[in-house]
Amino acid sequence: MLFLLLALYLPGPIPATFSNLSLETLDLSNNKLGGDIPADLGNALKLATVNLANNRLTGTFPKSLWNARTILLSNNLLTTLPSGHLPEPIGSVQELNIASNQLSGNGKNIVTLSRIQSFVGFVHRVNVMASFVLKFIQEL
Repeated sequence: MLFLLLALYLPGPIPATFSNLSLETLDLSNNKLGGDIPADLGNALKLATVNLANNRLTGTFPKSLWNARTILLSNNLLTTLPSGHLPEPIGSVQELNIASNQLSGNGKNIVTLSRIQSFVGFVHRVNVMASFVLKFIQEL
């Protein structure tokens, strides 16, 4: 099932009930959605693509999203990568865009993320991650 609600300028949080749907694509991009991404959103059966770009989402990047192949979260207000050790390989993720957020995280997780086939995340002027990457590389 494909679920598209893009560019409608919808306000408010992402309903937690989306986690219970059998979706292949969830596109809620270009709205005014805010708050945390539901922790179990990525557990939606068969979810292959999650596009939540260009919203006002905050908080932590949920670990459950690693179940998708394409994760687009650019231009939000996310602040934290998942804590703890990230699995390698990271689920079935083939494309990840987390640019233009306010992310920070440990260097090891960032290096793991950089191994994804198509990874966009180091926008120096926006993501705090850039300083962590430079520090981690210097320590190698």
